Order: sequence, then structure tokens, then C-alpha cells
Amino acid sequence: METITNFDIVYDTNNTGFLKESLISFYFKGINPEEVLMITNDFARNSISVTVEKVISNSVELRIKSFELSNFKTPAFYLRGKQNGLVKEFFVPEIEIKTSPRILSITNKKPVEEIFCFFDPLPYVLILIVILTGVAGFFLFKFFRNKKDKTLKEFEIDPLSEFIENLEKIEKIQLNEKNYKEIFSEISEALRRFLERKLNFNALEMTSSEIILYLKYESREVSENVIKNIDEILKITDRVKFAKYFPSSYEKDVCLKKAMEIAKSYKNQIPIGPEKEEA
Repeated sequence: METITNFDIVYDTNNTGFLKESLISFYFKGINPEEVLMITNDFARNSISVTVEKVISNSVELRIKSFELSNFKTPAFYLRGKQNGLVKEFFVPEIEIKTSPRILSITNKKPVEEIFCFFDPLPYVLILIVILTGVAGFFLFKFFRNKKDKTLKEFEIDPLSEFIENLEKIEKIQLNEKNYKEIFSEISEALRRFLERKLNFNALEMTSSEIILYLKYESREVSENVIKNIDEILKITDRVKFAKYFPSSYEKDVCLKKAMEIAKSYKNQIPIGPEKEEA
């Protein structure tokens, strides 16, 4: 491969220089170029960008943009072309292009660190998480505390006093066709709540027959007379709640009277356990 230096370079000196894109033409004597291969187009080393614009007749035209403030070199390249009728390959070395030096005057200088100062949301996200956790913890604490206070308050109320108070409230309600189911439901619920809290079993969730069976065979704390009164009250209230049955004021009075007898047996501390047989 032959290295050639016998060529002319033509370019516009006014438009070739720092950040100016210009055309640089190589004119070869006795060679007709056909193909160009750039081999040292190293932007990092030469600080220029180069593209082959065209290859015609006896010339090669390169489009070059320089990032140098003064002189720069064109990259070396291989040239394939005809010389004396024969196709040959040639090596074209780097050529220095002389330009007028540029002096940059920068007036808007800023510290470099500001350019790379990015907003970091992590501290604010962490603060937000801490705040939300604190708020959630406060409401959870308040919820469970209120629930605990409510539970304690319920157990602070004497079951017997609550039972008697409920019966007295129901007694004051006048029975009619609109409220009879509600009245008898309240009697049933008051009795069940009293049994549940006093005897410590799940009376509110049990059927009437389950309550009576429990009192007869599993609990030994209730006398037969008390169980009998409980059974009669539950039968009447169930009939009103679950059947198309309109009760009389007398049945309301019977339920309240028997419920009050149950309450009095506790209030007067009359033994409610199995009655002792006489010797």
C-alpha cells in the first residue's frame, strides 16, 4: 500500500474552525478515487466529527466540524482508486488544518456542583412515613383504648342493677300494634344479657331451648323455680318474635313480673342453687 502526500487541500478559511461545520476537499494528481475508508476517526483524540461527503473525479470531499480552539488534524484514511488504469489502495495520512485561534470569554460562570445538584426526595419520604406511622399509631391506640374502656365500663355496671333498670324502662312503654315485637325482643335480650353476665355463658348467641338445657344439665347454679320462670319468659317472647302473634298487655305483665322475681332472688340473696331437700 502506497502512502501518498502529493495532493492539494482546499477549504474555506473563514468557515473552518471552532464549532464550524465546513467542507474540506482533497485533490489527487493522477488518481481517480473510488472508495474511502476512515481509519483514525477518533473524536476523543482529534476533537472533530468527520463524514465523507462525496467521492468524485480526482477528489474526496469531507464534511468536518472541529471542537478545537485552534489548529486541528484531519483523520487518516484509506483510498481505493485507479492510477494508470490499475486499481490500487493508498494511505492518506493526517493533515493539519490551520485556523484562527478562538478565545472564549465566559461571563455566566456557576459552581460546578450546582449543575449536578439533584433533588433527593428520600429524607422527605422518610419524614412522611414517620408522620403517617405516628398518626396511625395514635388512632389505633385511641381505638383500642376506647374499646377497652367500653368493655371495662360494661363490666363495672352490676348485671343485676342493669337488669332491673332495663325492666323498669320496658314497663313504662305502652304496648300497641307497632311496638309489640320490639318490647318483647327487649325483654328477651335483657334476660339473656343478665344470664350471660351473671352466669358467664353465651346466652345472647344461644336459642331458648339451648339456654334451658344448659341451665338444667350444665349449670348447677340455678334453682328449678328460676329455670321455670326463665323458660316461660322465653316461650312467650319467642312466640311474639317469630310467629304472627299479637300479645296482650297481660302477657307483657307476666313476663316482666317473672323477670322481676328472678332479679329479686338475686337482690335478696336468696339461694338460686338446687333447693335443699328436707330431712
